[in-house]
Amino acid sequence: MRGPLFLVGFMGAGKSTIGRLLAQKCCVPFVDLDEEIVCAAGESIASIFATRGEIAFRDLEESTLMALAPDPQIVATGGGIVGRDANWQHMQRVGTTLYLDSSWETLVQRLSGSRERPLLQTPEGIEGVHQLWLNRQPLYRQADYCILTDHKTPEAIVGEIRMCIKDFV
Repeated sequence: MRGPLFLVGFMGAGKSTIGRLLAQKCCVPFVDLDEEIVCAAGESIASIFATRGEIAFRDLEESTLMALAPDPQIVATGGGIVGRDANWQHMQRVGTTLYLDSSWETLVQRLSGSRERPLLQTPEGIEGVHQLWLNRQPLYRQADYCILTDHKTPEAIVGEIRMCIKDFV
C-alpha cells in the first residue's frame, strides 16, 4: 500500500468497524481519527461540540489528520472531514481515499437510538442530518474508490475493498 487508505463516509457507514477489520487483514496499523481527537483533547466529541463548537472540532480534526504519518495504514475519518478542501487535498496527496456508501435508509437503521452522535442532537434532528447527508454526497463521491455497503457483512465489504486496492496491499 502506498501511504494511508482513508475511509470516508457519513456517520454510521461503518468506517471504524470496516477499518479495524481491513487493517487486520492487510497487516497494517489502524487509526480511528475520532479516537485520536478524543485522546488529544481529553474529552468526548460530543463534549467538544457542546463546549467549543463545531468549528473548533473541525480545527482539531484537521490538525490531527495533518499530523498522521504518511505510512501505509488504514484511517477511519470522521463523516465531516470532507467539508474542508485542505483535508481532501491532503488525503489525496498522501494516500488513497475510499468512500463507504450507505443508503439513507441503512444509515437511519444504524443510527437510531444513538446518543453519541452530536449532529443527531441538534434542533433540526433527523431532517437536518438527512440534508447534511445529501449535501455531502458529491464530496464523498470524489474518493478514489466507492464501495456500496447496504445488505453486506463487514467481511464481504472488506473483501470488496481488498479487490479494489489490490495494487496497494
